[in-house]
Amino acid sequence: MQMNKESILHMLEQIGFDSLQIQRFEDILETEGIEEARNYLRCQRCDLVEKMHLYQKKVDQLDYLIYQLKKEEL
Repeated sequence: MQMNKESILHMLEQIGFDSLQIQRFEDILETEGIEEARNYLRCQRCDLVEKMHLYQKKVDQLDYLIYQLKKEEL
């Protein structure tokens, strides 16, 4: 299935890309081609995964704190 440019840009908005990220993607796509645009998206993906891991660590720490506080109730 081939996506048109508007569909791609709409999807980037839904993902949470800001206007600068979307503009950067468009610029790369137009000047450097699809392979570099894919590389840009891969980099953005890596950034999101890194943020996800940081948030997961915070969730784990909260779970531990909740567990410890519950243990003190007993």
